[in-house]
Amino acid sequence: MVQIGRGIQRMAAACALLSLCGCGGGGSGAPPPPPPASLTLSPTSLYFVANGPADATPAPQPVAGGVTGLSSGTLYIIIVGTGPAIASISSVSIQGNTGAALVSVPSPISLGVGSYSGTVTVHACVNDATCATGELSGSPKTIAVTYDVAALQSSAASFSYLLNNSPTAADTTRQATITGIPAQSWTAVSDVNWLTVTAAGANGAALSADLVQAPLDALSNGTYTGHVTLTPGTAGQPLVLPVSLTIQRTQINYVSPYVAYAGTAGSVVIRGEQLSQVTVQGVTFGGTAATAFTVISPTEIDASYPASLAPGRYTVQLQSTFAGVHQLAELVVVNPPTFTAAALSYPDPTARQPVALVYDAERAALAASVWYSSTGATSFISFPSDGTTFQAPTSVPIMNHYGLALTADGTEWIAGAYRGVTHINAADLSVGATIQSPIDPNGTEVIADMSLASDGTIAMYGDQYFNCGATLLLYNPRARAFTAPGYTPCRGNTGASADGSRVLLANPFAVGNTDDILLLDTTAATWTATGIHLLTDAPPALDRTGSRMVLNRTAVYDGSYQHLGDLPATTNGVVLSPDGTRAYAYDQSGLLLTYDISAAAASGSYTALGTGITLIADPGLVSNMLYVDAPVFMAITPDGKTVFIAGTQAVVVQPVP
Repeated sequence: MVQIGRGIQRMAAACALLSLCGCGGGGSGAPPPPPPASLTLSPTSLYFVANGPADATPAPQPVAGGVTGLSSGTLYIIIVGTGPAIASISSVSIQGNTGAALVSVPSPISLGVGSYSGTVTVHACVNDATCATGELSGSPKTIAVTYDVAALQSSAASFSYLLNNSPTAADTTRQATITGIPAQSWTAVSDVNWLTVTAAGANGAALSADLVQAPLDALSNGTYTGHVTLTPGTAGQPLVLPVSLTIQRTQINYVSPYVAYAGTAGSVVIRGEQLSQVTVQGVTFGGTAATAFTVISPTEIDASYPASLAPGRYTVQLQSTFAGVHQLAELVVVNPPTFTAAALSYPDPTARQPVALVYDAERAALAASVWYSSTGATSFISFPSDGTTFQAPTSVPIMNHYGLALTADGTEWIAGAYRGVTHINAADLSVGATIQSPIDPNGTEVIADMSLASDGTIAMYGDQYFNCGATLLLYNPRARAFTAPGYTPCRGNTGASADGSRVLLANPFAVGNTDDILLLDTTAATWTATGIHLLTDAPPALDRTGSRMVLNRTAVYDGSYQHLGDLPATTNGVVLSPDGTRAYAYDQSGLLLTYDISAAAASGSYTALGTGITLIADPGLVSNMLYVDAPVFMAITPDGKTVFIAGTQAVVVQPVP
């Protein structure tokens, strides 16, 4: 409340003099009494507006009052403000018979969005500082104050959609009522092509947000996000409503292995999603029916393809009760290679150690990860071929590159790159994005030990090379997303069957963990004990389906995890034939030895078949084991006819019987 008093002096004699002058020289009638003093105000209302809570506080606005007809006494003016719209009222400044004050409102952020009101009450009186008596005519007067912290408001804070194979109208549309403060019209736009919205509306009108069928049909399973932006017609900032769309339809993601050889029948693992939503009536490869198929689970079908498929690309398709199944997998049929024995030189003379070796069956190429022990540098090296002869290699430098895998569809190499992975185009070796993993960016772990599962997931470790403390990581190359399921051995290594149906986790040290060999389910991100207790200093080697496996380079197990026998302790490295009947071991003697592991070993030890194969060159053994898991790294073609051995000196190509 502000009170201002101001004395007004009038002399009686002066009044008499004025009265006499008013007689006009002797008129007989008395002059009329002056009108009573009165109060007038301007304006009769005040309006403030802020464009949202983050806007600046509106400037104060003036209130002006005038007093007329006051002839004597002391004038007092009292101003009182009430209501949330009013923060303060300044002192009244009086000039002559006119007074003015400034009305201020609170900051918009202190109130938030809304319409707020207040009242300014003005009293004018004489001779009473409280205005309990002596109020002038028209006093008190009031001024209405309105303060809008402007915005659009929606009855829905966001829109979310969940679609399966059979969406209803209720699944594809959402509505919200849009009102404005102050009341106003609005316009709306969507920033994604799969959602259309009501273009404009009046205050209080409904906004419809509807999914658009054609763009939806092009989307694969997953979660997609967007925004609906509403713009007010007169005041306030745009209102942005988040939008989320989750698609859970029947979908085929991968076929594993994705490469087949012409003229050869085979079996594959087909991985997808939501298979239980349909009745699978058949599987085709580009229109050619599978010779057999079995639905294993809501995410897996095992199928066989015929030998009649010519070289080409064949979309894996389901015949089912749902015509809209997304088909993202292709079986690529190529002619089998006809390699001869060769020694592939590395692209430079710098001393190096291989840390991974992977065969690309679609392109008949090899890829290796190497560590240059003298400089600490690392590179991805590709050895291309025409299916018969290898050409000069290509080297791609990558920082701290200790792991390598080819994606389940063969489109990209995934290369460990310090604490993340780098995508490399498998066709032209162009380097793409590097995706960082969840491991501590300031720690001492680096990405290593990669294995490919049939669902497209790549299992790997953030591994410690100086201490205990590895972190199991699962990477989805299409989504470019990591998960860390929580398995942390001392160190780690992984191995997978060629069809990705079996991924094993092993540990070289008991410190901080057990010696269990674990079976990893990459889809569920869980693991179970196999019953095998064995510390391993090399990744597990498995055949095409996991019917045979060799742990720690020498211990042979079947698909039920029964120990069948052991290879000699002189084994430096081993790969298995796709059918699991043969183990090809690079021996300390320098020979490539062949073992029949189709049955349990007599007396527990396997004996080599024949005298062994003398290699065309010495691949060179890794002697410093600091950054690697084995003296050599080995791979094999899908037909089991060519073995590759990568060492410090060369990559040796060796046909096998």
